[in-house]
Parts: sequence; structure tokens; C-alpha cells
Amino acid sequence: MKILKKSLVIALPVFVFLSCNKPPETYEQGMLKFKKQDYPGAIELFKLTPADRSDWYDSSLMMINYAVDSIFKTDELSKITLLCKKFEVDSLLKPILTKKIKNYWSQEMKANPLITFNLFDSTRFLLKGESQIDSLMRANEDAYFRGIWKSPKGSLKGYEIYFDRDKKNHLIQGKSNKSKSGWSLGKVIYKDIYYTGNNNLEHKVRVFQTDYWGYTREYFPKSRGKMTIISRDSLLIDYEGSVSSNNKVYFIRKETNK
Repeated sequence: MKILKKSLVIALPVFVFLSCNKPPETYEQGMLKFKKQDYPGAIELFKLTPADRSDWYDSSLMMINYAVDSIFKTDELSKITLLCKKFEVDSLLKPILTKKIKNYWSQEMKANPLITFNLFDSTRFLLKGESQIDSLMRANEDAYFRGIWKSPKGSLKGYEIYFDRDKKNHLIQGKSNKSKSGWSLGKVIYKDIYYTGNNNLEHKVRVFQTDYWGYTREYFPKSRGKMTIISRDSLLIDYEGSVSSNNKVYFIRKETNK
């Protein structure tokens, strides 16, 4: 899965060694695989350099880092995922990969937070229990939910919402951007939104129920609804069991300066 196309030039490092010692055969083989862009194969060979060969061991570690960087620079989620799965229990590679994922996530989320949601889904097995993950996910949600969103069709056509984060529980809240048919400006409509994976988020939805005498009651039912991220600027809100009809609403981003 190609997730982002960039024009990048990967420069091979040039090492100058004062030592006349011949490099280990596995190091030379690793360099050949690196030049052929077989980065996982190169990593496997560089790992074989004995620690007591200090003249080449440090160079091997450096080349491993270059190989990991080269895979991430492809911006191909499938290759990044395969690399992480291959070395998820490797004591040498796991900390390198974890640091790289978090750095990559921080750099990419502003440009396209949808990509980094997918990155999280594919590498969460490696990130489990890591520090900063909660704060990174919150920042990713904030980057995605920026701006004002409008429903272009259906039962809520013309309604607008914006998103901000609750200061107490730190969860995203979807609020009305204007007063319209029971929706007053700033009222929470979609409550306690959080990402669950595979481009889906859960939430509680405010339900408006009018009785026989015309009295309208507002409440948040126990059942939770689901939001599905369709694209960078569109999402589908599914009320699921909260209402009996018209239970799916489509929103698109209208502005980004909220």
C-alpha cells in the first residue's frame, strides 16, 4: 500500500577506516544487499558482526540505522509493517524501530493524519506499552478533526459541527457550530470520541426525542455510535442503535481555521 509519494535521494554513507583489518564477510555481503536496496536482508547480515570486532561493529550499527531510515523513506506502509513484524522481538532492532515510528508519526501527522492512523493500526503491536503513544494519538486526532464540518445531505443537511477536546477526560467532543433546530451553538452533539482502529472511532450521540405533546427530551443513550473516517476531509457518523431511522450522517470538512 503506497501511502505517500515523495521525491527523496538516499545517499550511501562513506566510511574512512584507519584500520587495515579486513571487514567480516557478512559485513561485505550486507553492503551489497544495502546497495541493491534489500534493506531487511542487509540488516540481518549487519547484525552478524561480532561485538568484539569493534572496528566494524560500530559501522554495522550505523548501517542498520541507515537501512531502517531507507525503509521508512519509501513511505510504503506494507514495507514498514513487515520490517516491524520481522524484528518486533529483536533486542537490538526493537528500540530503533520504536523510536523511528514515533518520530515518523510526529512528522507526518500534520501533513496527513489519516496516514498516521493507518501507521498506528499496522504497528500498534510494537508500540504497546510505549510512552508518548497516548499523547501522539491525541495529537493525531486533533490534527484530523481540525476545522468546521458540514453535512451536505440527508436528515442533517446544513448542520455544522466542530471538534475540541474536553479538559477533564481529554476526549474529543463534537459540538454544534451554529444554532439550528435544537442544536445551539457550542452544544455537545457527539460526546467522548476516541479512536478504536481501522479508521473507526466510537462516540456517544445526543438524541433529541419529541413526544406526543411536542415536548422534546435530550439525552445520551448508553449505546455508542461509530464514526468512520472516509478520507482526509470526510467522515460517516453511524448512530447505530441510538435512533431507529436516519441513523447515518455524512460530514465533510468546510474550513480548517477553527
